[in-house]
Amino acid sequence: MRSARLAVLVLFGLLLVSPAAHADSWTLTLTPSPSIGGMNGQTVGWGYTIFNDSDRALFVTDVAFDPLNYAVADPGIFDFPIVAPHSSWSVSYVPDVSGIFQLTWDWSAPLGANNSGSLVLSGFWCDASGSCIDAGVASADYSATVTQLQAVPEPMSLVLMGTGLVGVGLRRRFSKA
Repeated sequence: MRSARLAVLVLFGLLLVSPAAHADSWTLTLTPSPSIGGMNGQTVGWGYTIFNDSDRALFVTDVAFDPLNYAVADPGIFDFPIVAPHSSWSVSYVPDVSGIFQLTWDWSAPLGANNSGSLVLSGFWCDASGSCIDAGVASADYSATVTQLQAVPEPMSLVLMGTGLVGVGLRRRFSKA
């Protein structure tokens, strides 16, 4: 009985340290939250954290996203990191500077307009010798919603306001003379 328990413990220990028990994996998390809101005409976006739970370095090669409505995408802020084994890489969102993805809402986007889907990263596991194999993909769901509307001045309103200001200026000038 005692040897059977010992054999089970040894077998369990071997499973814990075997390569199959520590399969390569990596995850993607959007920061500060997968769901964000903003105003029409505004640029909004996400930062990210990639966690590499592997014994190999991970090189991230591509970012893909779902089609957008009432918005224009800009994935050009992503820095394509190489994440060291058993570590994480985090980048905060700074508009037009850093993050994983940003979108700019159209001025015509109605209140409640929503874009949601999955951001998908693909990558490779690479070792010190430069040998690389496909690491598959990691994805994170996102959602951006127009939560407030900004008034868009009509061109004619600007002309009328400009004409009025010129009139007030002329009146002041000629009333002093």
